[in-house]
Amino acid sequence: MNRRQVFNEEYFTGGLSNYRGYLRDHRFPRVARALTEIFKLKGRRVLDAGCAVPYLVDELNRLGVIAVGFDISDYCVKKTVEEKLKCFLHADALFIPFKGKAFYCVIASELVEHIPHDLEDQLLNELVRVTQKYLLIRTPFCHNPDDNDKTHVNIHPHMYWITKIEQYGLQFDFQLFVQYAQRGHREFPLFFDEFLVFRW
Repeated sequence: MNRRQVFNEEYFTGGLSNYRGYLRDHRFPRVARALTEIFKLKGRRVLDAGCAVPYLVDELNRLGVIAVGFDISDYCVKKTVEEKLKCFLHADALFIPFKGKAFYCVIASELVEHIPHDLEDQLLNELVRVTQKYLLIRTPFCHNPDDNDKTHVNIHPHMYWITKIEQYGLQFDFQLFVQYAQRGHREFPLFFDEFLVFRW
């Protein structure tokens, strides 16, 4: 499977996924502000891994975060250029092109479920490798019969990911998980509203 081509324009706009167009809307600034305030990201280096079109990256930078994102999708590269967005790289999450501990916080939203189980450890090792402080994971935790996305090949409950990632030495932070989720469910429900929070 060529993932650069799988995540194409039809994937984001034509019904091959759960997207009905990956568009910038009023929720991105709210998410960026919640992340910045709860995790104290202003002035910190932050990576959005598998960011799609880097709308969240742009909003974080507007708040004084030093954010950068990457995605494997050729379509997302095209949209980034068209919309004149910055701080974006064309890269594969299995080979993150940054040095170890390069980022205070690494965000991986809707990423791990797309990586086959046999590559899961390679992905997690890369995410952990570049993280100084926080790793935030958002992913489906159960199979939804209404899920149209055939690239969702690695879905597990909360405890699977908590147990798995803690094997790398990070700790699940339940208090920050709850603090962010309460705000997310209130301000932007079903949209970046919950992250598993891990910290060194």
